[in-house]
Amino acid sequence: MTFPIELPPILGDGVVRLDAPTLDDGLAHWRGEDAEMRRRFDDPEPETPKPLEMAQAAMARWINYRAAGGPQFAYALRVDDGVLAGGCELQRPEHDRAQVSWWLFPDYRGRGLASRAARLLCHVAFESMPELRTIEAHIAHDNHPSRHVALSVGFVEAGEVTGDTWAGATVTLKRYVLTGRKIVYVTA
Repeated sequence: MTFPIELPPILGDGVVRLDAPTLDDGLAHWRGEDAEMRRRFDDPEPETPKPLEMAQAAMARWINYRAAGGPQFAYALRVDDGVLAGGCELQRPEHDRAQVSWWLFPDYRGRGLASRAARLLCHVAFESMPELRTIEAHIAHDNHPSRHVALSVGFVEAGEVTGDTWAGATVTLKRYVLTGRKIVYVTA
């Protein structure tokens, strides 16, 4: 069972802007994907670019989920004058617990943008849903950049979690937990 996600339509901190994905974002998302990103999205053949229609279908799904209040609430992550740089998403599988994830296209990695986006989303999630007690991030053992993002936001490593991927494989991921609204704010 999932619970409704009620978040503001737009978030920002002056560097990143999180807003609703649009159908037009499908092309930018498709162009921005690389093998690393496809691998993190559990693509069984990450070296092979997927058809544009798959990215467009993902945008349509994210738009529909936002409108329905879940099970996922995805934000497009934009920089500069609205250029799509990646995304950030919240899922709420339980009343008092949510999961967050983020992704960036290669040209935008290493700039702290994912940390900013995750920090914004977690802060607003706690503010918008007072019953929320914890936010988790489930990250592959070898995904050091995402693990760094989690720690920079204030998540604490809390063991492992096993689950199934979109492709049907079973994986074990590192579990990071943010509790008590202990978000780390860093001036850049």
